[in-house]
Amino acid sequence: MQSKEIQKLCEQAQVCGLQHNHHIPEELRKRINIADTSKQQLCPDDVNQICRWSGTDPSAIVALQEAAEHLVNQTKTQLIKNHPELILPGGGLHPEQRAEACWRDCWNFLRVCIYAVASSCPHCTDDEGMKAVRALYAFMAVPMDGMNLALETLEELCKTRLDATSNRKEAECAQQAFQHMREQLNQTSMNSC
Repeated sequence: MQSKEIQKLCEQAQVCGLQHNHHIPEELRKRINIADTSKQQLCPDDVNQICRWSGTDPSAIVALQEAAEHLVNQTKTQLIKNHPELILPGGGLHPEQRAEACWRDCWNFLRVCIYAVASSCPHCTDDEGMKAVRALYAFMAVPMDGMNLALETLEELCKTRLDATSNRKEAECAQQAFQHMREQLNQTSMNSC
């Protein structure tokens, strides 16, 4: 694959599809799109507006956003502890730049999951964008077993955090959103560590 093709895939790679979900009011889709385009968490006003519409507990979203970096770091620690071969020479997360790209992707998947929970829409991905993500991952030989383990770990950590605060509806939505993301990510994926 040539660098122009890779650049095109990078531009097309899009996880979040909530901005195209016409079930969500247009103003809220715009808010999600602005946050997603800038790869940011939802601002407090966005959280309040989206949660007011969806019936989601805004404190659950705030808690997840505040814990996002910690959740990704916990995921990283658990994945490396359980699968140290991933970061060794020849492993799917070696060299370090490759591992850092994986953790950035985990943070971005978590960010989109948080948007999904806020809007109570677990089917949160963009079909064409995920097609480009899969093609890019295939080209870059992303270790899909490792990525799936990371997403499963993030899912469990989010669910545990939300369950601990009695946000069961939100925990269920997070679980469904992560499962949906993994299904979309693995549609045609045949890579493994």
